[in-house]
Amino acid sequence: MIRDFMKGLSYTACGIRIFFHDRESWKYALFPWCFLIIIYFITFRIIGWLTSCISEKITQLMADLPAWLSWLASLVCGLSHFLGIIAGILILGMTVGTLYEMFGGFFFDSLVDHYETGKYGPRPVVITWKLSLKYSIESFLFGIRTALAFCGLFIISLFFPVIGQILLIICMGYFFGLSYIICSANRNGTTVGQLKKAAGKKTFIILGFGVSAYFLLMIPLAAIIVLPGLVLGGSELFNRELKEYV
Repeated sequence: MIRDFMKGLSYTACGIRIFFHDRESWKYALFPWCFLIIIYFITFRIIGWLTSCISEKITQLMADLPAWLSWLASLVCGLSHFLGIIAGILILGMTVGTLYEMFGGFFFDSLVDHYETGKYGPRPVVITWKLSLKYSIESFLFGIRTALAFCGLFIISLFFPVIGQILLIICMGYFFGLSYIICSANRNGTTVGQLKKAAGKKTFIILGFGVSAYFLLMIPLAAIIVLPGLVLGGSELFNRELKEYV
């Protein structure tokens, strides 16, 4: 169990290392990088505007406080900005992963194809436009289910802080682990349903890979650097651990 979990962690490091050592693959990540930067910029602009509005309202409400309590308004305003930053990190950590699940195929198919063609040979199956559309819809629906699961588990974690957070990390880690394998699975003609069945035989490897991805994406701006590496880590995991079961 522990050995499998640690093996899953190793695929995260392996994928990131592969990506940064292969400069030819950088061009395939250029558009996703630009997309992520725009997402980060818009999110923090919105959060900055909201926290400024909240701070202004707090200042107005506390305007009548005695002079010796003026520090309280500053403290509350500062706390609102801090909580806004934390909320932004949490939102981005989930949003980036979910957007990847929903639209990642459009971004990273070429990256995975480039890497696997060089290491494992040509694409083993012909992906028609109908099959490509089917895979895209499956990824989109998987992303929606992941987002709904996150919302439900996040609400539970508010009422049961310790148990809820552990449950959130485990479940989201497993979802994330699957999501970064989907591109490689689709390239090999494997549907999301088939991937989930195969993943059941390597649960703790998937969990180790996904939990490490989950924590990395919680680091501000980390997704811009590590997301392509997670995709390649998922490629390695699929080809080494799951391909024989599909």
